[in-house]
Amino acid sequence: MDLQDVAVEKLPDEIADLFDLRYLNLRRTKVKELPKSIGKLQNLQTLDIADSNIEVLPKSIRKLQKLRHLIVYRYYPDGDDFYYIYGTPLPSSICKLANLQVLTGVDAKPCLLKRLKNMTQLTSLAITKVRKVDEDLCSSIQRDNHREGVMPGLQQMYLGNCMELKMLPRGIENLTSLAKLDLLLLSKELIDRIRGVDSVDYPRVRHIPEIDHFYQSTYGQSYESLSRLDFKKVTTITTKQ
Repeated sequence: MDLQDVAVEKLPDEIADLFDLRYLNLRRTKVKELPKSIGKLQNLQTLDIADSNIEVLPKSIRKLQKLRHLIVYRYYPDGDDFYYIYGTPLPSSICKLANLQVLTGVDAKPCLLKRLKNMTQLTSLAITKVRKVDEDLCSSIQRDNHREGVMPGLQQMYLGNCMELKMLPRGIENLTSLAKLDLLLLSKELIDRIRGVDSVDYPRVRHIPEIDHFYQSTYGQSYESLSRLDFKKVTTITTKQ
C-alpha cells in the first residue's frame, strides 16, 4: 500500500485486516501514530514512515517477524538549504526482528544498541545521536571469541547528528563487508582522524571503498569524499536528497 505524499492523517485500526499486506509506505504523510493493531500484519515486509509525523512506534512492532525494511528517519530544514536528519526512538524489542535487513533512522538508545549484534541479517544501518563514548555500540560491532564476525552482511552505515562523537566506534574495522559509510554533522575531531592516508584512524576505515562526509558550509549543504581513492573531492549540494 503506497500512501506516499497522500493527505492522510490517521490509519484506521481495520488496517490489521489486510493480513497479506507486504508493503506500507507512509512517507511524507501527516500520520501521527500507528495503530497498535499493526502488529497483526504478520506478512508485512516493508514499513516506511520517513518524513511523516510519527515520532514513536508501538511496542506491537516486535510482532512483525517478516519485516525486512524499516525506514523511520525525518528531515528538518534549518532555513539555509541544509537539512538535519533526525532518528526515531525504537523499542529495544525491535532487535527480535530476525529478518530485518534495513534499519534506517534510529536514535542511539543504549537498550537498543547493545542488542544490535543480534541482528545478523542487517545490510543497511543508519543511526543518529551517538554519544561521545558509547560502549553499547562499540560492543555490538566488536568481535568476541564466540563469533566469527559481527553483522556479516552490513554493507551501508550512516552516522548523523553525533557532534559529541570524537572518534568512530571501536570495532568498525570488523565490519568487513561495509562498502559505504555516510557521515553527517559529526565533529571536526572525528573527521580529521580519518581524513587522508596519514590520519590516525585511517587504518581502521581503509577497507571501506566509499566514505562520504556531509556538512554545512557557507554555500549550503556540502559533500566531501573521504574515500581512499578520492580524497579532497568537495561538492556543494543545493537540494535535499
